[in-house]
Amino acid sequence: MSNFLKIGELAKQTGLSIRTLHYYDEIGLLVPSHRTETDHRLYRTHLRSLRSGCKALEH
Repeated sequence: MSNFLKIGELAKQTGLSIRTLHYYDEIGLLVPSHRTETDHRLYRTHLRSLRSGCKALEH
Protein backbone atom coordinates (compact mmCIF):
# COMPACT_ATOMS: atom_id res chain seq x y z
CA MET A 1 0.00 0.00 0.00
CA SER A 2 2.62 2.51 -1.05
CA ASN A 3 -0.08 5.06 -1.95
CA PHE A 4 -1.01 5.35 1.71
CA LEU A 5 0.56 6.85 4.83
CA LYS A 6 -0.03 5.53 8.31
CA ILE A 7 -1.33 8.11 10.74
CA GLY A 8 2.05 8.45 12.45
CA GLU A 9 3.75 9.14 9.13
CA LEU A 10 1.13 11.76 8.24
CA ALA A 11 1.53 13.35 11.66
CA LYS A 12 5.30 13.67 11.20
CA GLN A 13 4.98 15.10 7.70
CA THR A 14 2.26 17.61 8.57
CA GLY A 15 3.48 18.60 12.02
CA LEU A 16 0.11 17.66 13.54
CA SER A 17 -0.23 15.31 16.48
CA ILE A 18 -1.79 11.90 16.08
CA ARG A 19 -4.46 12.99 18.58
CA THR A 20 -5.31 15.99 16.38
CA LEU A 21 -5.65 13.71 13.35
CA HIS A 22 -7.89 11.36 15.39
CA TYR A 23 -10.02 14.36 16.38
CA TYR A 24 -10.29 15.54 12.76
CA ASP A 25 -11.47 12.03 11.87
CA GLU A 26 -13.97 12.07 14.74
CA ILE A 27 -15.60 15.30 13.55
CA GLY A 28 -15.42 14.34 9.87
CA LEU A 29 -12.90 17.02 8.90
CA LEU A 30 -10.17 14.67 7.68
CA VAL A 31 -11.41 11.11 7.28
CA PRO A 32 -8.90 8.34 6.48
CA SER A 33 -8.85 7.17 2.88
CA HIS A 34 -8.77 3.56 4.02
CA ARG A 35 -8.77 1.45 7.18
CA THR A 36 -6.93 -1.82 7.56
CA GLU A 37 -8.53 -5.03 8.82
CA THR A 38 -7.18 -4.10 12.25
CA ASP A 39 -8.81 -0.63 11.98
CA HIS A 40 -5.59 1.35 11.47
CA ARG A 41 -6.13 4.63 9.65
CA LEU A 42 -4.43 5.07 6.29
CA TYR A 43 -4.28 8.32 4.34
CA ARG A 44 -3.52 8.91 0.68
CA THR A 45 0.00 10.16 0.09
CA HIS A 46 -1.27 13.35 -1.56
CA LEU A 47 -2.48 14.49 1.89
CA ARG A 48 1.09 15.51 2.71
CA SER A 49 0.28 18.77 0.94
CA LEU A 50 -2.34 19.55 3.60
CA ARG A 51 0.28 20.81 6.04
CA SER A 52 -0.45 24.50 5.60
CA GLY A 53 -4.20 24.00 5.64
CA CYS A 54 -4.12 21.81 8.73
CA LYS A 55 -1.77 24.11 10.60
CA ALA A 56 -4.13 27.00 9.87
CA LEU A 57 -6.98 25.08 11.49
CA GLU A 58 -5.05 24.82 14.76
CA HIS A 59 -4.88 28.60 15.21
